Amino acid sequence: MANHFINIAESIPPGENKMLKCTHDTGFSNTVYHEKSRQHLSIPPSKRTQLTWSQDMPQVLKDELHTVQKELYGDWVQGLEPTAYRMCW
Repeated sequence: MANHFINIAESIPPGENKMLKCTHDTGFSNTVYHEKSRQHLSIPPSKRTQLTWSQDMPQVLKDELHTVQKELYGDWVQGLEPTAYRMCW
């Protein structure tokens, strides 16, 4: 499996719930070899729990989010950890 990342991030103002939101628009390829077509294709993960609103996200993506979080907010959010992740395909 080959993975490729492109970082684009921004902070969204808190809504009524006062939750701090950070979007991290990362291009991610989940490349697998498709036997019948003899091609490498990027497809959504096979685990249903990795499709959207999930804590079951690849650690490499969580690590990348922490890097972006530090770049966006600096020490202002030091010690805070995300309570939810969302990955959409």
